[in-house]
Amino acid sequence: MQLNPTITEELMHTALSIARVAGTCISEIYNDKYSISYKSDKTPVTTADLEAHRIIVEALEALSPDLPVLSEESDSIPYEVRNQWSQYWLVDPLDGTREFIKRNGEFSVNIALIEHGQPVLGVVTAPELEVSYFACRTRGVWKQVGSFHHQLHHRYFECNYGGPEMPWDNWLGSFHDGSPEATNCIPTLASTTKARNNTIINSGRCLGSIRCPHLSGCDCFDLNG
Repeated sequence: MQLNPTITEELMHTALSIARVAGTCISEIYNDKYSISYKSDKTPVTTADLEAHRIIVEALEALSPDLPVLSEESDSIPYEVRNQWSQYWLVDPLDGTREFIKRNGEFSVNIALIEHGQPVLGVVTAPELEVSYFACRTRGVWKQVGSFHHQLHHRYFECNYGGPEMPWDNWLGSFHDGSPEATNCIPTLASTTKARNNTIINSGRCLGSIRCPHLSGCDCFDLNG
């Protein structure tokens, strides 16, 4: 798909709408009965995970038939296949399944468009918290609560690896909360060569975090507006 600023922004807003539809479905299941099963890695998956996955994948395939979709709940796709993708949708239909089960409302729907290994756009919506974050290269990062939305300003941090300062917008994120967990994650995330799964993720209260395989015991940091 040939991307320009107009198309990218349109895709961002469409992805946000799709995420919100899935979020509404998740909220309906959240307030009703649902089943829980476990994957081979012992992580839980609920009826809400699977239904949100179905909604998002069907909508993205209709929106862009030529782009593959890699979802948390997809069947395993060999790395040799995924490595050939120049563009694809990366989805976590329900990030925070354990929080969903605990019923603390701290979970979200996450969708990102990846091009040549880098995020082009990303959206995060937390249906029970009624907050959304969305970003693309040409429009920056935005936060919406209810009908009110405002732009988040980029913040710089000093790279502990000795390199130059790097802007948060390299990761489509901004504003960590200064917690010890966030601080411990920053040195690893400061190196784009070390952080591979660079997509906007949300883990309950950690709204707009980034998952990194090089972190030990912590895979996100807070990005709170």
